Amino acid sequence: MDSQMGLRQKEAPLCEPITLEQAKVFLRIDHTEDDHLIRRLIKTARQSIESFTGRALIRQCWTFSLNAGFAYANSDVRYLSRNQSRGERGIELPKSPFLELVGPPRMVDNYGERDIQDYRLDTAGRVAHMHLGSSAGKFLQGRGELFVHFWAGYGEEAEDVPEPLRQGILMALVSLYDGRAAANDLGFMPKPLDEGVIQLIKPYRAQRAL
Repeated sequence: MDSQMGLRQKEAPLCEPITLEQAKVFLRIDHTEDDHLIRRLIKTARQSIESFTGRALIRQCWTFSLNAGFAYANSDVRYLSRNQSRGERGIELPKSPFLELVGPPRMVDNYGERDIQDYRLDTAGRVAHMHLGSSAGKFLQGRGELFVHFWAGYGEEAEDVPEPLRQGILMALVSLYDGRAAANDLGFMPKPLDEGVIQLIKPYRAQRAL
């Protein structure tokens, strides 16, 4: 059975967890010559921390796609029909914290597109899991691709992001900014997440099932 999965960002955050002014104070910069560069490095630092933790910091929209039959096979059908607070297994939505779905999951196959109404989300853990019900399984038959559109993040404002993650961005920013000469001369950027940053943000790393 094909279990290939894909994840792509549908809508980017409207702001960054760190402002240009905060970054310049932390870097001890009082000129404007590098403002454009610093804005780009803030984004790079934020994306590096999101990649390491598996979390979305500022509210953003994602599309997750996977084989529909695989999704049903890994669902706990009992979770939909019984009064259970948690389901077993399920399909992980690979960005946390989960905020909300953008409509029901949608299946696309040779017969067209259809919404799946027989599903349930388990959001009790650090990672949200989706389960498809038996009525969905009747027409999946191992074929088709399932698309799940969802919002993830701590909130819409920079202040919604936990302080250790914001501090991690500032620390990563220092490595990126100090290494800009190497980037210009040698054509590569230094790794923004040194051991100090990793230890600071490690408690926020989403624990994913293997």
